[in-house]
Formats: sequence, structure tokens, C-alpha cells
Amino acid sequence: MIQLIFSDLEKALLNNTYEISAANIDAVEVARAKGKRFVIFTPRNAQRIQNACEKSHIKCDKILMNGAKAIDENGHLLQEIFMNAEDVAAAAQLLIDQQLMFFCDTDKGIYSPYDENQLSEEYSEFIMSQQLKKNKKTAKALIQNNHFFDHLHQFETLDELTNRRVYRFEVFAANPARIGAIEHTIKAMSGVAFHDLNKHEFTITDKTATFDQMILKFMNAVKVTAGETLIISGCKDSLSLFEAYPNCCAIQGSEQELISRASSVALNASKAIYTTISNDTKAERDRDNAREDAKMARREAEKARRRAQYNVDNGIATEADLELLKPKPKKAFSERRPSNDDDKKPFISDGRKPFNHDDKKSYSRDDRKPFNRDDKKPYRKDGKPFNKDDKKPYRKDDRKPYNKDDKKSFNKEGYKKDFHKDSPKKSETAAFNKPVRRKPQGK
Repeated sequence: MIQLIFSDLEKALLNNTYEISAANIDAVEVARAKGKRFVIFTPRNAQRIQNACEKSHIKCDKILMNGAKAIDENGHLLQEIFMNAEDVAAAAQLLIDQQLMFFCDTDKGIYSPYDENQLSEEYSEFIMSQQLKKNKKTAKALIQNNHFFDHLHQFETLDELTNRRVYRFEVFAANPARIGAIEHTIKAMSGVAFHDLNKHEFTITDKTATFDQMILKFMNAVKVTAGETLIISGCKDSLSLFEAYPNCCAIQGSEQELISRASSVALNASKAIYTTISNDTKAERDRDNAREDAKMARREAEKARRRAQYNVDNGIATEADLELLKPKPKKAFSERRPSNDDDKKPFISDGRKPFNHDDKKSYSRDDRKPFNRDDKKPYRKDGKPFNKDDKKPYRKDDRKPYNKDDKKSFNKEGYKKDFHKDSPKKSETAAFNKPVRRKPQGK
């Protein structure tokens, strides 16, 4: 049964006006009401998707910037991965030399060597380019949502940028040929990853910042397996996810390579979510029916065993009754599971030698000599042995030993002392040990 749903924002949830459709909003709410955790993943930053998420009123976890940052439904930070300062300086210098428009997402805001007007002009030109002129509604919505340039910090030297913790670079150009000229140079850098968003835009992140790693961290946090996870996407960057997870749904109109690796295809995210919920409901119904069938089978088997026992007691048993009452043979050790009643944990977690239930811990953690059940701790931390008859053979100051009959046979000066001299006699304490008789309470 699916417990965790990851959905791509751009290709699965957003419509032509760069908003989350009402059908997708309803589907997400239904999934959350069924107890499923919904997570959005996107290559954009929080400012780029702010309008879409605020209008839809969807509260869910988000994986941003190709896996460089993860936040919860309230905007609190869950995980973040920063780029190396040397890689930041090299990538920034390369982009400045090529005169490409870019900005950097950092822990202190958005930084760029260009001012707001320059970035907005280039961004609008690339949006209204020949590649996006066919859909004017999408172009208009994207231009209206470029409010991420409102709180821009302009830097003059690379030291101002390297002193910040950088999540990623986002680069865009109206002419795609300019991007293709430096693509191989960026991919040749060892510590960074190149993410192609479209012909006019790409991002640069740390090599370890991927959707795969962040999704795996989410799964480990909520203790969900890969079989209980659903991936919904229409992006080419999700190919690695579709190879790693068995339950993947591609959106109609995606690339053929993505559709061929998907376990199912849906018109949009809402169709995929509703299909998953209906399949889970059917699986629950089948599981309940199988559980009831197994319960009825056990009841019939118990009735047959009692009937056979009755026939044996009255001397009218048949061969079938005797065969039914025969004890079932125990499985051989090779056929049993690694953990059974006789040997709960045959091998310890760190891969050392096995132990059985007679010797629960045959080797101590610091690789000292083995100990068994009769001698739990044969050696002290300082290396001196002790047994269960003499728990502490030596005091800390290395004075003479004492045993359990004379717990403190020596005082600080080193000679004997009568510890029972001032103790009260038995006759003196006998009066206190007598039971008190209470008078019965009557009317």
C-alpha cells in the first residue's frame, strides 16, 4: 500500500497559467485525508513557486533546487546541501566571462552580479522567445511570477559570494547556443552537477544534491520502503527515479523514454493519485477477505481435529483421523529463518562471530576474551579479573581486599574497626517489630 507520494510540480501539478489546478488540489487533499504523506519536488527555489503554493493552499513538504534543500509544510528547514567554495568561485567566474545572466540561491538570500532590471529584461526576453511564443498564457504567467528578483543582493567581488553558503546557480539566456557553448565545461567540473531545465535555462548544484538522495532521506525518516512509495513526474530528470522505484507514474505527453520506464501513465497528477487510492482500497479489501478466509480455515481445521480426537477416545477412529492427529515434523535448521525461538539472534550486527542462546554475548565490545552466562564480566576495565563470588576484589586505593562477609573491613587508617559496636541489640528492637493489633471497628 502506498504511504508516501512524490510529485513533480512543473509537469504534473501546474497548468498552463502556472497554477495548481483545482482537480490536483482536491486529489492531494483526499490523499492526505487517507493518511498518505505528499511531497512536492521541483528544481526551482521557494520564491519561484510561492504564488502557486499560496493560491492552492496546499500544505505539504517540498524538495527544492534539485534536492539541495528540503522544507516541511510550515516552511521549516529539514535538510540542506551547499556547494564547495572553490566550485562556487570557478562556476561564477566562468559565467561572468561568458556574460551569461545568472543568480545564486544562498542561505542569506539571492545574489547576482547583475541588478534587478538587467535580470528581468533578459528573463522576459527568454520567456517571450520563439520557443515559448506558442503558449502566450504560460509566458504571461511566468513573467508575472518573476517576483524572485524583488529581494536581490548584488555582489561586486567573488569574495562576497564565496563567504556565503551557496545552494545552486540558475542560469538563463534568450539564445540557447550560448548555453551549449559552456555545457561541456561545466560537466567536466568534478564537484558540481549540471541540470538542464530547458533549452534556455539550466542550474548548477553540488554533485551530492540530487532528488534521489533527498527522497531516500525522506523514506528513512518516515520508515517507508520503496514499494510503499509513488513517484509522479513528467520531467526527463526523473529517469533515475523511475529506474530505482517500482511504482512510478508518467504524465501523458512526457518523453517516450520516461513513459517506457514508468509502471503506469496518467493524464495528470490527480488521475494518478485517485488511481493509487482506489488500488489501495481494493488491496485492503482483498487483504481483509484473505484474513477472514484464513480465520475460517483455522476454525474448520480445529473442528476436524476435535472430531478426530473424539473418534479416537470412543474407539471409532479411522486412518484419516489418526493421520490428522499426528504431530507435524519440525523443519530442519537449514529450512528455518535466521531468527527463531531457539536462536533469536544468531549473528550480531557488526559481523563478528556468531553466538547462540547459551552464550548470548560471546564476545565483548572491546574484543577482550569471551565470557559466558556464568561469568558475565570476567575482566574489569583496568584489566584485572573478578568473578561473581568476589565482585570487587580490590578497592580503588589498592589496599587490602575485602569480601562480601566483611564489606568494609578496613577504615581509612588501614586497621580493623568494629562496625557493629554501636548497633542496637535484638531485644531493644524487638518491641518495634511486634505487630500492632487493631480493635475491630463496630457500630
